[in-house]
Amino acid sequence: MKIAVVSENKMVSSHFGKSDEIVCFNEKGIIVETIKVEKHEHEGNFHLLMKADVDVVICMQLGKKVMERLVEHKIKVLSGVRGNIDEVITKYVNHTLVSKENICQHHHVYDEK
Repeated sequence: MKIAVVSENKMVSSHFGKSDEIVCFNEKGIIVETIKVEKHEHEGNFHLLMKADVDVVICMQLGKKVMERLVEHKIKVLSGVRGNIDEVITKYVNHTLVSKENICQHHHVYDEK
């Protein structure tokens, strides 16, 4: 199992599309891959996750379209999650991570990274 945490400065990113990296962990909470996000591209992080073959995505907020695409590809999404990525993955591994649906309902304009 591969768990991806959408990250910005080692914290769960405030929005799926504005992260600077995606940190992938195994089921024991050990980092197996770190994917640098060079710049924001519409649904760019989705494609990075597909290429990394992840099973679970942990994030704070994401758009409805990307949520639907992840679920369509049988990727479990835990949204509404905040905090340091190391603490978050520890909670996930220990089955104590609390998730609540947090779907973005409006369009964003992003600055280039």
